[in-house]
Amino acid sequence: MKKLSKTYKELEDFDRLKAQDANSMIDWMKKEKLKDEAYIRASSHYLTEEYPADWQDMTEEELLKFIDEHRWEAFAGYGAVYVWEHIETLAHSFLSFARKYDQ
Repeated sequence: MKKLSKTYKELEDFDRLKAQDANSMIDWMKKEKLKDEAYIRASSHYLTEEYPADWQDMTEEELLKFIDEHRWEAFAGYGAVYVWEHIETLAHSFLSFARKYDQ
């Protein structure tokens, strides 16, 4: 009987760990979605067209080309990397703000 009790206890522990792993995975997915959305929203502050939903799948070359083709007129004299840095800074600011109120 003790062996069965131990096995049942192990199964409970395993189920609890699976649930924790699932919750961790969900939390990770939410954070990734939030990160993607922060970059998309930040891009709309510097570009005439915001990043597409799948922007993170673009190569660096494709992303810089997208920035070149859609940057605001005010940034016409600046390179795509300069605009990217501004987008990244604003996205990080959005994420920092979100983390502040997520606790």
